[in-house]
Amino acid sequence: MHESLAPSGGIPRDLENVGRVIGAWGLKGEIKIKPYSQEASALLAVKSWWLEQSGMYGDFEVTSAKAHSGSVIAQLNGIADRNAADGLRGREIWISRSNFPVLPDDEYYWVELIGLKVINLAGENMGHVTDLIENGAHATLEVRQDSPERTEPVLIPFVGAYIKAIERAAGRIVVDWNRDY
Repeated sequence: MHESLAPSGGIPRDLENVGRVIGAWGLKGEIKIKPYSQEASALLAVKSWWLEQSGMYGDFEVTSAKAHSGSVIAQLNGIADRNAADGLRGREIWISRSNFPVLPDDEYYWVELIGLKVINLAGENMGHVTDLIENGAHATLEVRQDSPERTEPVLIPFVGAYIKAIERAAGRIVVDWNRDY
C-alpha cells in the first residue's frame, strides 16, 4: 500500500531511521538504499517502510528487497518505473521498531546502543554512545562525554576485548577503556 505524503502526526511513534534512498536501480522502479548499519536485516525483513522528506511521511509496502554490494535494492508497491523511483532519491527510510526481527540475546541493533551510558571497569562515566561507525574490520562506538571539558568523542572498538557488558535494561555499556585513551 502506498499513501501520499502526510505530516508526521499519523505515523507510528516507534519509527527508527534505517537508511536513505540513493537513487533508482534498473528500469522497473526499483530503488537503491544506503543502510545506516552494516546489518540490514530490518530493511530486508520488514514489509512496510515509511519514507520521509522534509517532515512529510509516506507509507510504502515493500514487495521485494535484497542485499547488493553493501546496499539494498528494493521494489515498492506503486513505484513502477525509473522516473518514479528516482523521485524518491534522498528520502530517509523509517521502520517501526515493533516490526524489527527479533535478534539473539548476544546481538544488538545499532539503534539500541545509541544513547546508552558508557562506564569503564573502574566505574568512571565515559559519556554516552552518540554513533556507531563501521570501519571495515569492526564497528566503533563514538562516545561523547557528558561534560564540556572534552569536546572530541572517544572512539572505542566494538569488539569483545573492550566491550565487557551491554546492559540494555540498566541503560549502559561496560568497557575496558581508560578515560585518557
